[in-house]
Amino acid sequence: MMMGKLVASSALLFTFYWLVLRNRATYALARLYLLLIPFASLAMSGLTFGVYPPQAADWGVHMPAGSEEALPKEVPTAAVVQYLGELSVAPIVVTDGGRSMTADDWCRLLMLLCGAVSVVLMAIAAYHFITLYLISRRLEGEPTPEGYWLVRSSQVTAPCSFGKTIFMPIDLIGDKEELILRHEKAHISHGHFADIWVIELTTRLLWFNPFLWLARRELRNVHEFEADHDVLEGGADVAVYQTVLLAQAVDSGSSYANGFSHSFIRRRFIEMKHSKAGTLGRLSKVGMGAWLVLLFCGFTFTERKADWPVTEGAVETKAATERTRRLSVSETVAVTKVEGEPNFWLNVKVTQGINDSGYLIKLYNQDLTRKSLLADIPTRDKRTSFTTTLGEPCMGEVRATFPDGSICTRGMYFPFVPGERAELRVMNGFFHLTGSKFYREWGAAEELVENARRYEKWAETEALLVDYLKKHAYEEGCVMYYLDESVLPVSTIRALIPDSMLKGRFKNLLAFYLG
Repeated sequence: MMMGKLVASSALLFTFYWLVLRNRATYALARLYLLLIPFASLAMSGLTFGVYPPQAADWGVHMPAGSEEALPKEVPTAAVVQYLGELSVAPIVVTDGGRSMTADDWCRLLMLLCGAVSVVLMAIAAYHFITLYLISRRLEGEPTPEGYWLVRSSQVTAPCSFGKTIFMPIDLIGDKEELILRHEKAHISHGHFADIWVIELTTRLLWFNPFLWLARRELRNVHEFEADHDVLEGGADVAVYQTVLLAQAVDSGSSYANGFSHSFIRRRFIEMKHSKAGTLGRLSKVGMGAWLVLLFCGFTFTERKADWPVTEGAVETKAATERTRRLSVSETVAVTKVEGEPNFWLNVKVTQGINDSGYLIKLYNQDLTRKSLLADIPTRDKRTSFTTTLGEPCMGEVRATFPDGSICTRGMYFPFVPGERAELRVMNGFFHLTGSKFYREWGAAEELVENARRYEKWAETEALLVDYLKKHAYEEGCVMYYLDESVLPVSTIRALIPDSMLKGRFKNLLAFYLG
C-alpha cells in the first residue's frame, strides 16, 4: 500500500512539473521542485491524519427468530467492543514446501528484497563518491580566484566538477578551456553538486520508483541549462560556445559529477536560443502551491478512527435502540466498561463470491459451557474488524450471517488472546486463520494436522503428530490447537508440553482442557 502511494504521488508530482513548470519556471524553482518530489512522495505515502468523521457503525445486535441459541444477559467483564474500521487481512498462500505464507509475509519478503537492492545501489554510489574524492585529493591542482580547486590531468578524459573541485583534461587550451571553466564554475556556484548527491541517494534508496529516475534526469538537464545560461550571460558568443559543446559531445565523465556535456546537446541548443525559463506567471505559482497542498491532503487525510462510547450496562450506538426491538429475546446485550487500551484485534476479509453480510463474535466462559455475544459486525467492501479488551485468553467463536438474516451453521473457534492480532480470510466457505505469532503457530499446526490426517494408517498419522508436537511443544499456538481439536489423547499432549506453560497466560484454559 505504501509503495503504491509512493509511486502514485511521485507520478502526479512529476506530471505537474512536466505540464506546468518545465521550460517555464526559473531554474532555481525547477531544481527545488524536482528535489522535492522524493521527499514529498515519501511524506504523502507514510503520513496519515484522521480528519474526516468516521462512518456510523451499527452495533445493535440482531438475532433472527429461531436461531440456535438465545442471547445471554451479560458479557464477561473482560470484554469491551470498539470499532476500528477497515483493515487489510493477509491471505494464506501455500508454498511448494508445504508451509504457509501470508500476504504480510510476502510483503515483508518483497520489502527485504527492495531493501537489499537499495543497499547495493547505495554502496555503488558511495564507492563512486569516495573514488572521486580520493582522486581529487591525489591529483595535483591549483586554486582558482573563486576559491575552487582546479585539477588538470591526463587521467581526466572529459571536463567535470565534483564538489568544489574542477577536473580538466590537459589538452584543453585557450578560449575553449576558458568557456569550459566558466561552465564548471557555474555548476559549483549554484551548488549543483549538492543536488546531485541528494537525488542520487534518494533515487537509489527508492530505486523501484520510475518517476524518481525521470526527475533525476530532468534535474541534471536543468543543471546544464542553468550553467549554459551563466556562460552566455557572461558575454560568451553563442556560436563559439555551441562549437565547444559539439567538440565535447562524447562525455566519459562520472555520472556522480557535473559533466560538461551531460545533457542532450540538441535540447541544450534550443534552450540557449529559445529559453522560456522564468516566464511562469504569478497565477501559475499560486496554482503550484495549491496543487501541492491539495495533493498532500488527498494522500494523507483519512477517516478518523471511531471512538464509540461504552457505558456501564449497555452498548451505546446510533442504531442500538431501533435494532434491539428486533431481538429474539427481550434483554439487551450488556457490556461492562473496562479501563485500558484494547488488547485483542480481529480482522476479517471475505473473498469475492462469498455472500457473508456480517459476523457474530462470541466469547466462551472458562468452562466453555456458555458463550456471550460480543458484537454483530456488518461487512463493508468485503472487510470487517473489531477490537476488545481481555483480561486473559478466552475461547472465541466467529460465525457468519447472511443477507436474509440467517446464521451459518458452521463457525470458527479459536482463543482470543490479549496482545495478539487474529486475521481471518473467508474463502471457499472455510476460515483460514493467521496473524501475529500465536495465530501463525496455530495456523501452522492446523495445516500439519490436516496433511497428517490424509495418511491411511492411524499409526503413521499419530507418529507424525507426536513428532511435530515434540518439536513445537513450547509454541502456545500449537499446543492450544492440539488440545482444542483433540488431535492426540490429552495424556499424550500433557506429557510433551513443558510445565512452564501450565503457569503461563493459558493456565486457566489448560486447566480446563487437561482436567
